[in-house]
Amino acid sequence: MARSARNHAAARRTRCPPSSPEPALSSGSHTLTYAGLWRESAALAARLSAAGVRAGQPVGLYGSRSGESVLTMIALLRIGAVCVPLDCSYPAGRPGMMADDGAVGLVVTDGTSAIPGQLAHLPALSALDVGGSPAAVFVTAPGRPARPDLAYLVYTSGSTGRPKAVALPYWSLENLVSWQITDSRTGLGTRTAHFAPLSVDVSYQELLSTSGTGGHLVVVPEAVKSDPERMWRLIVESSIERLFIPFVALQILALFSPPPAQLAGARLREVIVCGEPLQCSPDIREMFARLPGCALVNQYGTTETHVVTAHHVGPSPEKWPDLPPIGRPIDSVHVDLLHTGTTESDPASDTGELLIGGMAAGAT
Repeated sequence: MARSARNHAAARRTRCPPSSPEPALSSGSHTLTYAGLWRESAALAARLSAAGVRAGQPVGLYGSRSGESVLTMIALLRIGAVCVPLDCSYPAGRPGMMADDGAVGLVVTDGTSAIPGQLAHLPALSALDVGGSPAAVFVTAPGRPARPDLAYLVYTSGSTGRPKAVALPYWSLENLVSWQITDSRTGLGTRTAHFAPLSVDVSYQELLSTSGTGGHLVVVPEAVKSDPERMWRLIVESSIERLFIPFVALQILALFSPPPAQLAGARLREVIVCGEPLQCSPDIREMFARLPGCALVNQYGTTETHVVTAHHVGPSPEKWPDLPPIGRPIDSVHVDLLHTGTTESDPASDTGELLIGGMAAGAT
């Protein structure tokens, strides 16, 4: 299998050796150890290499959040290919537009999602079938050179027009994962929920900051994610200890928070809010009061930069402000507040435009 110098974002960012019997990934009733995770991702990476995929080439990942999608993400990292998530829940026409715009030359499916007609012209492989010789062969788009510096390509929501591609380089992803590992309250065996959609860059943050500490990633089924009562059962019964979640979803969880007796078995100790401005509502304060020792962290960033600042809200929910600050820059990132319409910073002001630099800048 061809290997890229860039694959250390996956291969080196793990605390457990490839032969480790420690649990790495659970999806439904199926659990893979680190040994199994690396063995199966290596087999998929070898099949992708045999299909002609090389470092820096864009490969579509079509499906939903699943164990097979996680394996595909790791396999692509191992060969240095650029992952282009094509979530099957996208509006009709969106995956095809993204695949064309991103010069995708091959699509990997999660094995359960049927390829839509808009992607039918592209060669495809199933993550469930890692044996034999691939019939699919990567198709290189004319005039679109490989980008071995890139880890993945995601798209903005398109709420203000056509969705815009954002390419995150390996060095930016590595910086974020390295910082998250040191900032988070996790360690060997810590269980993190895989809650983020494929199309959201937080999915990489969940995956790599978990494997980077020898943790255990637990895939949240879509039907569970959309049902707060079932989500709470999963948190308690699967002993989830860390959760990355947007504010709106956290507010819904808080509204359906079980009584203290049912929360007694919960092991949740870190909730990281990202993607939306955090508001400390009365329901959220009450929920955390029932979860003693559970930290609330507010992370801020844009699609173009991913996380750039973070703020630990504090240990006393009754003292939390309604609107917590976005915090201080993460490692190797600098943030300045500029007077609107100028290039002059003003440390004493709380109004202006943020200028973000350092190792958080993606390419659009």
